[in-house]
Amino acid sequence: MRSALRYSGIALAALLSILTLYEAIALSRAQKRTPGVIEAAKKGEIRLRDVPRQRLNMLLKVEDPNFYNHKGLDFSTPGAGMTSITQSLVKRFLFQEFSEGICQA
Repeated sequence: MRSALRYSGIALAALLSILTLYEAIALSRAQKRTPGVIEAAKKGEIRLRDVPRQRLNMLLKVEDPNFYNHKGLDFSTPGAGMTSITQSLVKRFLFQEFSEGICQA
């Protein structure tokens, strides 16, 4: 019984290590792609209709969970300085200091 529990613990630790490595690689890839995606969006090369619905839903749940209930400004959802996706895009597209990364949006 002890050896079964021991092997279960080892298997769980190995699984958690693999999942952590997978997430680290996915995060690294996303960080490398982000500047290119932002530039493509600025040039109009990416259209909202080209983004899969599942990805849009994931983005909204993380970045702006109250997106469909406000009109661009959200003072009720905590986190990220209470900046909505709309506010962030306006800052990045219209104000140079935000698009160059001088200010954190």
